[in-house]
Amino acid sequence: MKLTERFALLGALIVGVAVNGSILPRASDPCAAIAGQKWVSPKEVRDCYNAVPVNQTLKDNILDVVSKSLNFHTSVNYQIQAPPPFNKDVHEDLFKDLARIKATKYAHDYDMHIDLSRTLKRLNDGHCVWINRCYDSFYISYLPTPVVLLTDSSGNQAVHIAPEAFIVATAEFPDEIDFWQNALPGKLKGQLASLSGAKVLTINGKDPNVAIDANALITGSFQGLGTRQNSFFSSYQASGATWTYSMGNFAQQSLPLDDQVVLKIQRTGSSSTDTITLPYRARFTGPGNFTDLATFFNSHCVAQAGTNGVDLNAPGVQNVSPADKPVAKFQQQPTISPQDARKQPLNVILDTTPPSDVVLPPGLTPPAPVNGSRNAAQFFLLDDKKTGVLALGSFSDGNFNAFLNSLLDGLVNLKSLGATQLVVDVSNNGGGFICAAHIVGPKSTSVPQAGLNTTARDGTLARKIAQQIVDNPNLDPNLFLLYNPVQWRNANETFFSANDNWLLPPVNKVINGHQDAFSQTLGQECQPEGFPSNPPDVALFDPKKVVIVSNGRCASSCSLFSVTMSKEEGSKTVVLGGRKGVTQQYCGTVGGQSTDFSTIDTEIKTTHLKSDPLAPPDLLVNGVQGITWRLGFGVNDPTQPEEWQNRPANVNFPLTAQNDWSKEDHGIANCHSFSGRVITEEFIWTRKVGNGRAKSNGEAPLTDFPLTLPTTTSMGYTLCVLGCGTMGIAITSGIIESLDAAKRSLSNGFPKWEVHTPGTLTPTAETPDPSVPSRFIACVNRESTAEKLVKVFASVGDSEFSRKVEVVASKNLEAVKQSDVILLCCKPQMAQHILSEQGMTEALEGKLLISILAGVTIRQLTGWVSPLTRVVRAMPNTPCKIREGMTVVSTLPPSPHEETDNAIILKIFSSIGRCRFLDEKHFDACTALAGSGPAFACIFLEAMADGGVMMGLPRTEALELAAQTFQGAARMVLQGNTHPAQIKDAVSTPGGCTIAGLLALEDGRVRSTIARGIQVATERASELGQPAKK
Repeated sequence: MKLTERFALLGALIVGVAVNGSILPRASDPCAAIAGQKWVSPKEVRDCYNAVPVNQTLKDNILDVVSKSLNFHTSVNYQIQAPPPFNKDVHEDLFKDLARIKATKYAHDYDMHIDLSRTLKRLNDGHCVWINRCYDSFYISYLPTPVVLLTDSSGNQAVHIAPEAFIVATAEFPDEIDFWQNALPGKLKGQLASLSGAKVLTINGKDPNVAIDANALITGSFQGLGTRQNSFFSSYQASGATWTYSMGNFAQQSLPLDDQVVLKIQRTGSSSTDTITLPYRARFTGPGNFTDLATFFNSHCVAQAGTNGVDLNAPGVQNVSPADKPVAKFQQQPTISPQDARKQPLNVILDTTPPSDVVLPPGLTPPAPVNGSRNAAQFFLLDDKKTGVLALGSFSDGNFNAFLNSLLDGLVNLKSLGATQLVVDVSNNGGGFICAAHIVGPKSTSVPQAGLNTTARDGTLARKIAQQIVDNPNLDPNLFLLYNPVQWRNANETFFSANDNWLLPPVNKVINGHQDAFSQTLGQECQPEGFPSNPPDVALFDPKKVVIVSNGRCASSCSLFSVTMSKEEGSKTVVLGGRKGVTQQYCGTVGGQSTDFSTIDTEIKTTHLKSDPLAPPDLLVNGVQGITWRLGFGVNDPTQPEEWQNRPANVNFPLTAQNDWSKEDHGIANCHSFSGRVITEEFIWTRKVGNGRAKSNGEAPLTDFPLTLPTTTSMGYTLCVLGCGTMGIAITSGIIESLDAAKRSLSNGFPKWEVHTPGTLTPTAETPDPSVPSRFIACVNRESTAEKLVKVFASVGDSEFSRKVEVVASKNLEAVKQSDVILLCCKPQMAQHILSEQGMTEALEGKLLISILAGVTIRQLTGWVSPLTRVVRAMPNTPCKIREGMTVVSTLPPSPHEETDNAIILKIFSSIGRCRFLDEKHFDACTALAGSGPAFACIFLEAMADGGVMMGLPRTEALELAAQTFQGAARMVLQGNTHPAQIKDAVSTPGGCTIAGLLALEDGRVRSTIARGIQVATERASELGQPAKK
């Protein structure tokens, strides 16, 4: 069927879409009521959208296209349940939910769209998104009060209306600003400017974090919770020849979801609070106007040119320019040329809101860039003359060759100006040309692969497409098709031949219980043919003197760049303004190469496979379905996709309402009115952290990169022991006695804190160690127990430290709120009850929870607490009472807190003996060996003493001989690094008494009996903490 015939059929179909089979009279047509108006209320837009009823034909068509397109999406089975650290963020079974949507009856087509859109967004994957131009961003709802998360001088974070809000709003909404001015109550009417900088106390009557987290659940795009929280706030981006301002999800909505917001605020300089109601206003952004429901639907809701693919070889085919395809509006990149779109591999994120066109007003922008700057790549040199800045808003440009050449020219120019270290600002960089991500360097690891090896989904239809191209090379004479084998190299960096179906044989995998198939590993795609000129032979900047800065919203090709620079080259990463206690990922949505349904449809039609039952039909609506076509393998674990591997930033750098250095930096930009949140914040941060001029108080500048990044951990912390019984007392007492011993040894002049013999800590005379507690809270159930515990701790160590232990009864929640690190020492069966107390989840957020409970797994614990709580599991044994314990601790997942958390854990358990980190899968065996081991050892020890008594020794002496022998032999193993067999053989002389005794023990199967005892104890350990069997 020709495209014109399809459109004619759709036109006839629309007549049946109207309510009750006929077009609504204009007087009652809600779309006619808003036609031709630039600004309307969100409710009026909703009324128009809700006038479109569900049409079963269109509904089935949408779901069929989406379902069959997902067969080309690499991640669909991984996303059923992502692995840690994103296991709580990504757990969407798409096909199950698509079946649910198919069976659901909706009142309006708009309701069905919201459900489908949010289903795809739950993937938190900005490559795999459903967009319907009929609804998404046809109108965009705005508030004049974007918000930002600011940190005060005491380190407290709070949501504020952005200090620059009024400046931005008046510049962007000059024709609507009076509406908002007049909407303010009482004395605030006309005083919209006074709201800028105000502290937001509540949003719709609740803590602002409630709204932030609710938005994080539906905004999609990024796996990391912190990144999705950051999308709530305003930010900026280097975009084209200008800088753009992103309003954030609070002040900008792609659908008419909310009519108004009620804010309780405290304005700057005021001690009182105000409660205001601000209406959202929806601005028309459609590509063309309409007059009523029929023209709205006919013109904007049906398939457009470019919605579907084409047969590239069909006579007279009019291939729509990529820049004019519906998908282009939602790709988070500048417009690219048709030639580059066809020839250059792209990895770019999609969003239901097009890239921001809100221009940053004069006075808020950085100064003029240095030579080499072009469009989204702007270069600056700080006035220390050694720090260069590359503000890189995108990896795309209207001219691929000119863009890559400008990147090299700009970096070379910075070097010629004296720059020796580099800050790369990739805030809101949605990706773009893959080869642009590879040329920014080069690096020591650029050869042979500057990026990530990748793989494609190897479904039946994909295999047929590749085979058609192999069998009929003339189908793709211009090398436009993705499945053409000559486009790709294998893992050995050798191009496939034209007659090689690179999808055979498939690599079969089972992912989350589902059979899946992928291509063989693909090598690099850029060197040298992807570069317009030869890169330098050596790196322009030492990667360890490079800092990558963003708000975390760095995706696709931006992620390919950041991951390799950070994980392979050691560059530092900084996220600006994230919530404390939440891991900030420096990038996300990595992918490998992204595409969309219309591109896959072109592959299908050009290879004459449209009639295949696996081929999706033509889409009948004005929709876009994104796809991750290739998936990159990880750096740290190259056997698994990088997509779900951890990428925590080295630093979560707080944003402030005003920066101490702003008055000095007029040569950079005026940041006073913009809360230091454009590139100036990074300039100042770089000057503060990395070799800037001396501060006004005379402090010397810091040294060159590599940076010693600042830490937010204060000196000392509060340790709470929940269920402070025998083990809790032993651990707390061990720490106190270590502190006491350390104080006594201070005169010995130890230069720093370090671990010496088990149970001994030594301090510096200068500053306290941040990994050592400065306060203790011991929690018990009964007052009588509390009274006894007070006496116990009073008798432990130096009174200066023992006085720091506060013993409380039945106040678990209050104690946790006051603490930084929580040690869970209760009975295993009580854990869920204690952690489920009302308010406990919130109290534990952002804190370190250490469980010593036998049999209670990390998976169970994380199910009882907030995902923001850092959970580890430890297994100490009873000898910790005399500071000779053996503690095994689960390995920590990578995070910004990892180094500090490790230090805290080591200090706690090294104070009572030895400490070892092991994977949790070994814990049941460790429980048997170390936890139950003292009992087993004592059985053997007692038996040895009994033997001595039988041979005439007094029992006291026999027991002493046996115990000291045990201790001495154990120390030879631990301190001499000697295998037990060596000690045994050294003692066993030929024909002697030792070998005779050993043979008797072997006759009694002592060795196998002990080993079997460990086995049985291990099996029992796995049952502890589990629900009792009925």
